[in-house]
Amino acid sequence: MTWTKTLTKDRASGIIIKDNKILLIHRFNGDREYWVLPGGSVEEGETAEIALVREMKEELTIEVKEKKKVFTIPNVGREEHNFLIIDYRGEFILGGPEAEKVSETNKYILTWVTIEEFFKLTNFLPENAKDKVLYIWKKLK
Repeated sequence: MTWTKTLTKDRASGIIIKDNKILLIHRFNGDREYWVLPGGSVEEGETAEIALVREMKEELTIEVKEKKKVFTIPNVGREEHNFLIIDYRGEFILGGPEAEKVSETNKYILTWVTIEEFFKLTNFLPENAKDKVLYIWKKLK
């Protein structure tokens, strides 16, 4: 899947693995269907670490207790900062702007995916993060 839009704000994403499954957001946006790690834009005046904590609270309603930055990659004109979330509190419930924007043609579905299912995904974005996520996941075993 190719994304043609250039983005300007950096992004902070969370890698959350529990019971050997990873939490992804299954996105339906108009006629596009794809999967992403939870996260969002780094706002002006924020560090990637601060943005991650804010985004996890807004988007997933969890409080990040411990995290580790694991890689940064280029993603359509911006940097994507990826963090392994080691410890958190709360339940995973879609919240924030994403919950407010849900409609018949715009969906954000929180989904736990096995490593086998993740490996087979052909529409995971950004594409250049998939191998890095798999590497980190396998190191956790």
